[in-house]
Amino acid sequence: MCALAHDLPLARFFHVDCDPHMNRVAADKYQREGLTNVSVIEGAAAGVEFAPQSFDLVLCVNALYAMGSQETVLSNVHRWLKPNGIFFVIDFGRQSKLFDWGKYIFGNMYRKEGLGACLRFVKNGYETIRQNRNGSKGQSDGNYWLHSTDEFASFLSDCGFAVEVLSVCYRGYCDLAVCKIKPG
Repeated sequence: MCALAHDLPLARFFHVDCDPHMNRVAADKYQREGLTNVSVIEGAAAGVEFAPQSFDLVLCVNALYAMGSQETVLSNVHRWLKPNGIFFVIDFGRQSKLFDWGKYIFGNMYRKEGLGACLRFVKNGYETIRQNRNGSKGQSDGNYWLHSTDEFASFLSDCGFAVEVLSVCYRGYCDLAVCKIKPG
């Protein structure tokens, strides 16, 4: 979101999350970046209120799977989007394997930036590592929504979205969809 907020300084952005700690981390990041056009809202996406047809774009990256009521969240997104608005969503659909992720991240980081960067990441990236571990455990315990790419597309369609782009991303663990509201 930082890149968009920098590139579109006259636009308003809303960061919605129910986790107070993650909101503090995000608010600190936006402040360090000098972004004054991002507001952090503490609350669940299923319960946050925005006026109908408020947004040109709604982004939801690796969060929908963990929300208790995906139908309610998608109903909200549908209501919040302007008639030609875009819903960009990436969602974990398959069980994540932390060792595979770690090997991939560290391998790339080591090749591009060296051992020092890898060690700094481990030292400073505790929260990221903790969140990924919690997410993987939640998937294993059946607390999070898992789906195939086709099931994801079908679910979005059933919730009133026309899926214009659909692909697999993040090493096959996630699905990416670009949607608009179905006409009619």
